[in-house]
Amino acid sequence: MASEQLQAVNELLDSLDLGGLTLAERRAFMAAAGGPPPAGTMIDPVDAGGVPAEWVTAAGVTGERVVLFFHGGAYHLGSPATLRRLLALVSGAAQARVLSAGYRLAPEHPFPAAVHVALAAYRWLLARGPAARQIAIAGNSSGGGLALAALVALRDAGEPMPAAAVVISPWTDMEMTGESRRTRAAADRMITPDGMEEAARWCLAGQDPRHPYASPVLADLRGLPPILIHVGDVEILLDDSTRLAARAARPASRSRSRCGTTCRIAGTPSPGCSPRPTRPSSASAAGCANASPPASSASRGQVTSAGCRVSSR
Repeated sequence: MASEQLQAVNELLDSLDLGGLTLAERRAFMAAAGGPPPAGTMIDPVDAGGVPAEWVTAAGVTGERVVLFFHGGAYHLGSPATLRRLLALVSGAAQARVLSAGYRLAPEHPFPAAVHVALAAYRWLLARGPAARQIAIAGNSSGGGLALAALVALRDAGEPMPAAAVVISPWTDMEMTGESRRTRAAADRMITPDGMEEAARWCLAGQDPRHPYASPVLADLRGLPPILIHVGDVEILLDDSTRLAARAARPASRSRSRCGTTCRIAGTPSPGCSPRPTRPSSASAAGCANASPPASSASRGQVTSAGCRVSSR
C-alpha cells in the first residue's frame, strides 16, 4: 500500500491539470511544492562560479565529503530551493554537505546550456578544496540525466572524476524510445508522453536528441565512476534507467562491481535490473565516498539480490 505521503501527492496531482498551466504557472507550482527541511538544517546560498546554488547541510554534519546535486523538472522547471527537505535527508544519510546547483532552464536556455553550468559547478567545487574522490554527483529526473551528462563530459575532457554518481529516475533518452513511455503512461501521475515531448522540444531547440550529453543512455560509458540508479516500476522513465544499466553492464564497457553500483527498481523485474521492493535510500551515497573495488569479484557484472551492479571502469 502506498504511504500516506505518496497518497497525498497523488491526490494533489490528480486534482491538477498540469498540462493546462502556462510555463510561469508550472514554475510557480513547482516552487511552492517543496517542503521545509528538518529543524537544524543549514541553508547557505552561494555563487558557485556564476552558478546559483546553495549548501544544504543536515544538523551535525561536518567534514569534506560533498554531494553535488542537480534538481529535476524536465529541464524547464525547478530550482535549488525545490528539494531542500530531500537534500537535507541526503546530507544526513550520507554525512556529507550537499551543494544544490541551479542551471539555466529551457526554453530560454536550450541544450547544452545546462551541461555547461553543471561542469562549472563541479569545477568550482574542485577549486575550493574537496578532492574529486570526496565528491559524489547526483540528481533526479532531468537532474539525473544532467549528472550523467556531466560525467561523460568530464571523462571526455580528461578531468578528475567524482567518486560516484547517484541518480533517481534519470531522464537519459531525449528520443524517448523506451517501451515504458507507452506501458507506464496510465500509471505515472507525474509525467505524460505529451509532456515529455514538449520538454524535449524546449530543451533541444532543434538539436540532435542522440547527442550523448542530451541522451546519456547512448553515450560511451567506459571510464565512468560507479553509478547507483533508483527508479520505480510505474514510471514512464523506467526504461531510461534499465537500458542505461544494461549498457553499463556490457562486457564492452569493461564493467565491474564496486561500492553502490546498483540499479534498484520497486516492482516488477525488468531487463538489466532486479526488483527491490523497498523505498530507495539516499544513504547509498555515503558508502560511495572514497569507494574502492570489492575484495571479491563474485558479483562482478551480475544481477544479485541487491540489484544489477553497474560500473564502467
